Amino acid sequence: MTYKIGQILTSKCEKELEIAISGEKVKVPAGNKVIIGADKFAHHLRNGMIQPLAKNIKVSGYDTEGLAEYLTLWLKNSYHMDEFFEDNDIEERNFREELESALEEIGF
Repeated sequence: MTYKIGQILTSKCEKELEIAISGEKVKVPAGNKVIIGADKFAHHLRNGMIQPLAKNIKVSGYDTEGLAEYLTLWLKNSYHMDEFFEDNDIEERNFREELESALEEIGF
C-alpha cells in the first residue's frame, strides 16, 4: 500500500493504540484523522500523537488537498483565522482551495 505525504486518513472504527515510550493504551475514536508526514509517521490531528506506519506501507508523492487542509487547520490554531475569514467575507473552503492551487502551482 502507498500513501502520499499530506494524505489525510479518517478511521472508520474505534481503535486502541499503544504509546511506544510509556506502553499506555489509548482509545482512538472512529472519525479520528491522521495526516501522513514526510517522516513516514501518521500524525494524529486531534491529539498530536505520532504513530509509525506499518513496514509494508510506502510514502510517495504529495496530496495537495490534504496539505491545504492541514495548513488551514495549523493557521486557524495559530492565528485568529475565523475572524479573518468573517471580516473579509472569505469561505474557509475557498481559502483551502487557494492553498491547494498554490501547492500545485509549485509542483506538489
